[in-house]
Amino acid sequence: MSCQDMIKDLHSQLKDRHCNEIMNKHELNRTVYGYLEDIDHCIDDLCKKMETSTGESPSQSYSYKSAFSTNVTAADTPEEHVYETPEVYTHPLMDKLKENEDRLLRFEVLLNDKEQQLKLSAENALQLEEQLSSIKQSLYEIQIENMELKECLELSENKQLEMEDSSNQMLRELQVTMQRLADLEERFRCLNDKQYIQKDMEKPMYPVQYNYHNGDTWEDGSTAANIPARERGSSNYSREWESEDY
Repeated sequence: MSCQDMIKDLHSQLKDRHCNEIMNKHELNRTVYGYLEDIDHCIDDLCKKMETSTGESPSQSYSYKSAFSTNVTAADTPEEHVYETPEVYTHPLMDKLKENEDRLLRFEVLLNDKEQQLKLSAENALQLEEQLSSIKQSLYEIQIENMELKECLELSENKQLEMEDSSNQMLRELQVTMQRLADLEERFRCLNDKQYIQKDMEKPMYPVQYNYHNGDTWEDGSTAANIPARERGSSNYSREWESEDY
């Protein structure tokens, strides 16, 4: 395939692939311009090869390159040029176009996968946001409950302090009461001692005869006169037990 045929084929491919639409896209324009630069370099190489193989001047064949590179969307194509000894050259641009098409397809598949992942991520983000909102609500409720528990704990501590103060007050009052009771007991003991001392002082100095009556009562002589003789007991001392044989 000659250089002119390759250029025509490439030109038709670019027209079939809506080159005008591609040129309007900023991202793909650089790719197309890169293709054009590759084409220019390839044409230069072909011109050199034609000069060595056919003896034709490179400037004569360069008109095809300039006509194509200056107006990509032109309807007119370069005129056919018949070479005396046509040779078939493999153009690397076709392989590069095919490779880029394959890469573009892979990028489209990858983009679709990324879009699907993005959708799933958006759904997961919504679920995570709902879970986060629920967690925040639970955390808020827990904080409210903690505040209530702290208030109850403070009230309980205050109540405990009041109970401790009341217990200490009762203990002090009990100690005062016990001290007063001990003082009263001491005073009562002192009064009893005084009464005993007073009774002892009122007793006569001479001895008073007491008679035993009913087994546990001592009575003086004034009351013994009223007791019958049979209950008084004998005043005679008996030593009958001395005459008994043992």
